[in-house]
Amino acid sequence: MYFVWQSDPTLYDDFMYVSRSPDMLNKGEWIRGEPLVGKPKVFTLVGDPKYASALSDMVLTQFELPVLSPRAVATLNDLGIENVQYFPVNIKRPKAKDLEKSYKMANIVGRIDCLDKKHADFETFVENPNKLSSLGRYRILENKIAESVAGGKPPLIFRLGEFSYHALVHESVKKAFEKEQLTGAKFTPTEKLG
Repeated sequence: MYFVWQSDPTLYDDFMYVSRSPDMLNKGEWIRGEPLVGKPKVFTLVGDPKYASALSDMVLTQFELPVLSPRAVATLNDLGIENVQYFPVNIKRPKAKDLEKSYKMANIVGRIDCLDKKHADFETFVENPNKLSSLGRYRILENKIAESVAGGKPPLIFRLGEFSYHALVHESVKKAFEKEQLTGAKFTPTEKLG
């Protein structure tokens, strides 16, 4: 089973929340599911002063890029996940003097077209009816995930090909985050989005 993997902004009473993406951050480059060529600029995430200052293991943001603690990165590495690129990021917490520099911004490499459109709530762009503009509850075709690797081991993490805003993770990732008591992540079954 796969889940949509996002930060959980409902935890902002307990953890720092980044309400604005950094200037000059082109989110589109980070959600394509393709390797980033070259070394991207080191961005600074600024915690909103209206919320808590403590850092979660997956930073709470309003944009779809995983920003992970060293513990979260180590957990993904321990699972053998190799299709994620990690890049430095600075974090300015409310009321903190120094920048936090140990966290990484994660670029998930790999997109798989596995959306079951017959069992999906979605809208398309008027000018391009083949491209999704929004996606609610849906099912995925897990056989398409297995087929994407031609007999190899299906990936534990990837971006949904038809709607790359969604990062999908295997239930083993969810269990590992829970076992390690990593904070800030939300794992939503695709059929319960909405």
